Amino acid sequence: MLGADVFIHSYSPYDATKTWGADPDGISALIALLQKYGTRIAQAQGNFLDPAVPGQIMGTAVQTFGHIDILITNHAYSKMGNIEQLTTAEIDTQMHINVRGKAPGCRRMTATVEV
Repeated sequence: MLGADVFIHSYSPYDATKTWGADPDGISALIALLQKYGTRIAQAQGNFLDPAVPGQIMGTAVQTFGHIDILITNHAYSKMGNIEQLTTAEIDTQMHINVRGKAPGCRRMTATVEV
């Protein structure tokens, strides 16, 4: 086996709301590609607007592989337009997903790292 085990978090329903849409083969194609290299892969979907989801995703990753070596938080909520056009609720949603939504994962990971 090459490389690390990979646990992928995604939320395709959000992608589907964007003008570019969700790639129907996106996650499955990525998993198939990585598996060609012998990588163990697991995946879960979850909406980070739900405050319980980040911890659940990290818990599932730890249960699946026993530990986490690398954490990449490459998901985001975005709203087109300038700041004058954004409502307070839209700004709150963006901050919740893009900042607060990542914190539980980081906190959970630090508990699994051996120094």
